[in-house]
Amino acid sequence: GRVIGFSGRILSGDEKTAKYVNSPETPIFTKSKVFFGLDKAKRSIVDAGCAIICEGQLELIACCMGGVQNIVAPQGTAFTDQHARILKRYGDAGARLDALARAPKTPAGMRAEIFTQAGNAWLLGGNGAKAAASLRAALTLSAGDADLYADLGRADAMLRNWKDAVLDLNAAIGLRRDAGLLVLRASAQRALKDYRAALADINSALSIRPGNGDALLERGLLRRDLGDIGGARKDFAAAQKSGSAIVKREAADALDAIKD
Repeated sequence: GRVIGFSGRILSGDEKTAKYVNSPETPIFTKSKVFFGLDKAKRSIVDAGCAIICEGQLELIACCMGGVQNIVAPQGTAFTDQHARILKRYGDAGARLDALARAPKTPAGMRAEIFTQAGNAWLLGGNGAKAAASLRAALTLSAGDADLYADLGRADAMLRNWKDAVLDLNAAIGLRRDAGLLVLRASAQRALKDYRAALADINSALSIRPGNGDALLERGLLRRDLGDIGGARKDFAAAQKSGSAIVKREAADALDAIKD
């Protein structure tokens, strides 16, 4: 609960102005490793077995006023691996749910759903290996739906098992073809340097949801990897205008990284 820096949120102003304003980073105040409200929420996170992550300080305060206590917020930056490792110290919902799914007294008809919930909890905690294990256990007990295969794809991507992630997402897209799933598969294909397939998926995503921020960000990353810096800049700038708060921050960071 000790002060390590200051943070504020601009309530109105130019769209080009950063929404969140923080103290300069120091060895003890690094945005990628800090949560707002964690000192107050950690006991509730342990009790609940999971954490809720919201966008920023005001959203967190509003949730707390509404009675939600197991909640934290990044400091105006994207959720990182370091953030996941911090939360992993406090929440063990994945372990509890996985154990419940395997318990002899758990009805057989409930096991697949509980394994799926365990996988989702492991994903939140940043444990890709255990998430994949729980989700694959769910698939042995059910036919699987698009969301289950998509979550398995996320787990495999977290483990950098890109080929498996593509296979998982192929199954998800076979069941439900939507922009979000296409962008996820494009990201895995880009990691495999299958740029043609990645671009095809991005273009398909944009045909389904024109101006989609996630697709624009992913296309910008693809163009950056291919050396098309001008095209990447345009996509990152467009993603900043149409994406979610997280996409806008990631696009801004990517744009800053390629500035001359």
